[in-house]
Amino acid sequence: MSPVKPGTVGSFIKIECEALKVAFLSYLKLEQANGKKQSRLKSLGLRVNALVNHSGKMNRKGDELAKRLKRDVADDIDINKPNAQELHRVLWTSCGNLRVWFSQWEHTVISLVFGRLKNPDGSEEHLEEGSVVFFTGQQKRILNLDETDGSLDNTKGKRGGRPPLVFYARDMSGGSTAASKSGYSPTIVCGSNALGEAIPPHFQLKTLAKSTARERFSVEFIARCKDVWGVFGHNKRTLLPCAFRLNDKAGMNSVELDKCFKGSMLPLYPDIDDVPLKRVIAKVDSGPGCMNVEMLAHMRIGGLHIVPGLPNTTGMTQETDQNYGPFKGQCRNNLHLLATERFEKKKTIDVNDLPLLVFGGEDPETGIKLGTPSTSHFQRQTACQHGESAGQCH
Repeated sequence: MSPVKPGTVGSFIKIECEALKVAFLSYLKLEQANGKKQSRLKSLGLRVNALVNHSGKMNRKGDELAKRLKRDVADDIDINKPNAQELHRVLWTSCGNLRVWFSQWEHTVISLVFGRLKNPDGSEEHLEEGSVVFFTGQQKRILNLDETDGSLDNTKGKRGGRPPLVFYARDMSGGSTAASKSGYSPTIVCGSNALGEAIPPHFQLKTLAKSTARERFSVEFIARCKDVWGVFGHNKRTLLPCAFRLNDKAGMNSVELDKCFKGSMLPLYPDIDDVPLKRVIAKVDSGPGCMNVEMLAHMRIGGLHIVPGLPNTTGMTQETDQNYGPFKGQCRNNLHLLATERFEKKKTIDVNDLPLLVFGGEDPETGIKLGTPSTSHFQRQTACQHGESAGQCH
């Protein structure tokens, strides 16, 4: 037997200490996996004390035991700030809600004659993924829209992916990086159809004019925008222009969303009608204006059926949200590069540079080339304007 260890006898035997460690670590992992709320050291101390005091032989208070357990499992945990997460997103993204939404989406596709269910014998498994077979030409009539922030502020540096690493000397100060600071946040409405064709972006900008007659729009902004190739409801591939709107907050509401559909989405389908094989479905999020009953009824009469998604679940139910990751990352990267080059020449960035960040290209002020075809979806589409074949663009 090993010699008796020095010091006072502890309150727990070795088996009890190991059991407390396992219970403490398991509770932390389960609480983290649940994703709603994580306990701090004070609340953990109360739970640990309640556990050991349950036998009636102890009456522990304070957080000394919790600190001891935290030290014993330090090799399996890390200390950091709480992961702030939108509670609505956690509550709405449940298995039941998603199952109901996708079941209703399947019913919508079939009832509007966009497709049919597969044969139950499994002979059509090779035709389409999922449970529905789309009729010919109907995938290009299913739009998926989403809006994103076109802020020109780059001080937070959120560009997506792992940030680059630089080296600093401990005995030196400085090492700052140029960034663009702006409180102007325009809105960009983008998307694609189910066939993969990019929708021409819709730019929602800000104006201080009190009447429509006094509104002014920059010609330089329009000149930097690029047309997008697509078929949609046309008989052949067509160059489609971008759309522009102005309001006092540069945001989307029920009025602006209605104008966006009438001015940007309906022209994509000249043959639209509320009859089978001529209808158009637009999948949107549950943002402001998407539940405007008058707009939904008016669009449905003309053949455009708007399908709002579940609140706070665009990452699960909208395919366009998956495309926005590379798109936003490329825009943020373009903003970082452009800010660095502009500040070296003592020039600033304004709203007229927004199309340059979205589409890429060469900056006339500094000569730097922004955007790469491998990460910018819109640049892949607009590359056809510079002589590339249709097969390469697809």
